[in-house]
Amino acid sequence: SSVLFHEAVFLLQGAAGISIGASVYCYMLDLSKNEDIFRFKIMSVVALITIVYTRVVRYCTLGFETSYMLYSENFLVFLIYTAGGFLMSGFNIVLLKDSIKKFKKAIKMNYVSPEKIAKME
Repeated sequence: SSVLFHEAVFLLQGAAGISIGASVYCYMLDLSKNEDIFRFKIMSVVALITIVYTRVVRYCTLGFETSYMLYSENFLVFLIYTAGGFLMSGFNIVLLKDSIKKFKKAIKMNYVSPEKIAKME
C-alpha cells in the first residue's frame, strides 16, 4: 500500500474525468457563436494541460519512483510493473497526440464576424 500507487491511480482517473468532461462540454457548444468558440479554446487548453501534467510529466516521475521501490523489494513484480508501464506509456502517447490535435484545431478557429452573425439571423 504505497502512496505512489494511490497518487498514480488518482492522477490517471482524474485526467480521464477532466478530459472526457471537457470533450462532452465541447460537443454541446454552438461554434457559430464567439462566446462558444472562446469556451472551446479554453476547454482545449485545460484538457491539454491536464494530459501533459498527469499523463506525461507526473506519470514518468511516479513510474520511476515506483520502479525503484519495486526493484529493491521484488524483481518479478518489478518486471511485471515495467511491462505494464510501457504499455500504458503507449496509451498515454495516443491520448497526448489526440489532445494536441484538438488544441491545434481550437487555436486555428476564427471568431465569427458581426456581419456573419447579422446574416445568420
